Amino acid sequence: MTHTTEATVTCTNCQLVVGMSWRWVLKFAREHDVPIWRIGRKQLVPARALFAAIEAASNAQTDKQTDAERDAARRRAFELALAAEKRKP
Repeated sequence: MTHTTEATVTCTNCQLVVGMSWRWVLKFAREHDVPIWRIGRKQLVPARALFAAIEAASNAQTDKQTDAERDAARRRAFELALAAEKRKP
């Protein structure tokens, strides 16, 4: 019989492993479709799936910030060009 053990995040190790509270881990897991296993009264979150979801969310946030920064730069460039055009005799 072969069985594998997978690293999990629990209420006792979440601060050390993730750096966030257990409440945050559970909320994030639910919002990002990360499984939450229940063994008796204990809840476990598979670490690999949790970190993959955190990385994906981080990449998505970075992409949004980059788009917003590009839009702001375009607006500034347009405003500068418009101001320069108004100054022409």
